[in-house]
Amino acid sequence: MNSEIKILMIDDIESVYQSLKNDAIDYGIDLMYARTTDQAEEILTSSIGVVGVIVDGKGLIRREEKSGQGKERDSFLMETIRRIDFIEKENKTYYAKCVFTAHYDRFVGLVPENI
Repeated sequence: MNSEIKILMIDDIESVYQSLKNDAIDYGIDLMYARTTDQAEEILTSSIGVVGVIVDGKGLIRREEKSGQGKERDSFLMETIRRIDFIEKENKTYYAKCVFTAHYDRFVGLVPENI
């Protein structure tokens, strides 16, 4: 039986994920990575055992978008949450969600209380 907890992190800056990955292992967490919402959607619909999602406050939605090109969107967070909600309904499951951002003040009142 695998005792690791699978958590998906969605962040357009991979170095943020890399900085947390080894600490996560120390706590029995298998921290998975998606650079975009599109990639996260693919992982969540094909991976078994993911129990939670860490979502950056601002990021990339489409797979073909690149960091540093001004494509990071304020709408990223709400679009990503909307897609995760859809996957939850389709798969009759629930993912714990956490918003990980340096700009919390941008999202006060925008993030649904149920995440």
